[in-house]
Amino acid sequence: MKGKSVGKVLVLGLLAVVLLFAFTACGGDSAADEQTSDEQSVQAYVTPEAEVVQQVIAEPDSKAAVSDLVGNWEDISDPTRFVKITKNGEEYAYEDNEGPLPATFADGALTLKVSDTDTCKVYIDAATGHLMSVYLDNISEYTKK
Repeated sequence: MKGKSVGKVLVLGLLAVVLLFAFTACGGDSAADEQTSDEQSVQAYVTPEAEVVQQVIAEPDSKAAVSDLVGNWEDISDPTRFVKITKNGEEYAYEDNEGPLPATFADGALTLKVSDTDTCKVYIDAATGHLMSVYLDNISEYTKK
């Protein structure tokens, strides 16, 4: 009798081990599951920022004449803003809503001295015929009056 009870315990133990392996195998790779779950959590929190719009700045036409720049200009997005460019001999005068600035002409563009360290480029966009003013990260566009 004793042999039968030892055999039953052995069979039950073996059955328990087989079931343990079976359940472990069905659970899959828990490390891979955790990584996938973590990646999904991160992706849920990472949302794309608003689309960044980068404005392409047209380069000045180095063959453009200063006579194309001379005249009165009006900002296309704010008609109260203006630019007036004049030429007197070899000197150029630039004036806008903030007042006059000294300017030099080279390679198709006026360069305005805004401060001791900052300059502004003013030129004609060949594609539109508009006057472009580029200062730091600000771009203003003017149409001729």
